Amino acid sequence: MKNTLIKGCLFLSTSLLVLSGCSSGTQAKTEKVESATTELNKANKELQDARVDSVNAHRKYKVELEIKLRENDQKIAELKNKLKEENKDLRANYQKQVDALDKKNSDLKDRVAQYQEESAEKWETFKMEFNQEMDDLGKSISKTAQKNMK
Repeated sequence: MKNTLIKGCLFLSTSLLVLSGCSSGTQAKTEKVESATTELNKANKELQDARVDSVNAHRKYKVELEIKLRENDQKIAELKNKLKEENKDLRANYQKQVDALDKKNSDLKDRVAQYQEESAEKWETFKMEFNQEMDDLGKSISKTAQKNMK
C-alpha cells in the first residue's frame, strides 16, 4: 500500500511535469509544477501518517499481548503452587501438563519479542495466528485448572 502510494505520487508528478512541458506559457507550467509538488507533499504526509499509525497499532497490540502473557504466567504459577498439594501419582501427570503450558507461554513471548514489522498483510496474518494460539493456551490453562479442582 505504501509503495503504491509513492509510485502513484511519483507518476502523477512526472506526468504533470511532462504535460506542463507540452503546454505553452510559463505561468501554466509553474502552476502545474506547484500543483504536482503540493500533491506530492500531501501524499508524503499521508504516507508518514500511515506509518506512524501502523507503528502505534503494532506497539499497542504488542503491549496488550505482553499483559496477557504475564497473566498466563501468573495462572501457571498458581497451578504450580497447587501441584504441591497433590499426591505423588497425580503430581507427575499434572506437572507435565503445567510444564507444557509454561513452555507454550514462553514460546509465545519469544515470538512477540522477535516479530519484526513487515507488510500489513503479514502483520494481519501474524495477529490472527497469534490470537488463535493465545486463545488455545488460555483454554488449556483453564481446563488444566478445572481438572485439578476436581
